[in-house]
Amino acid sequence: MLKKYLFTFITCLFSIISISDEVSYEEMINFIVKEQVISQQEQTMRDSMYSMLTMFGMDLESDEMNDFLDPFIQEYLSSVEKKIPGLYKSVYSEKEIIAMYNFMITDEGKSISSKQGEMLTKTMAAINEDAMQVGQKISSALMENPEFFESLLE
Repeated sequence: MLKKYLFTFITCLFSIISISDEVSYEEMINFIVKEQVISQQEQTMRDSMYSMLTMFGMDLESDEMNDFLDPFIQEYLSSVEKKIPGLYKSVYSEKEIIAMYNFMITDEGKSISSKQGEMLTKTMAAINEDAMQVGQKISSALMENPEFFESLLE
């Protein structure tokens, strides 16, 4: 029984290693950027544009609106896609990139990646009020202590 588990573990380990060996480091980074950044940024950008344009009473569900917005969004994403791989290389080691890639190609990794935008949106909504309250408290504290406030301006 132990041999069976050991064999299964070794087989899985070699399959993971062989997967990453078949894909270049650059391809891994590009995959990670597309999954973690580009796909999320596209939806975030669309949501932001839709929120802004809703104020003007525009029909955002129309094909014409999507056709109008697509070139702008694609230009933005193209610019982002060129900048982000360098950031990944400067922050993460090659081992970390390989580990991230190997995780992200699993079902769990794909599921987690697909939920990052939603998690970020919900996190920002959850903490936004607290951040505003802290900002107000800091502002009040500075106004209550004008000498300290003025000393910061010098």
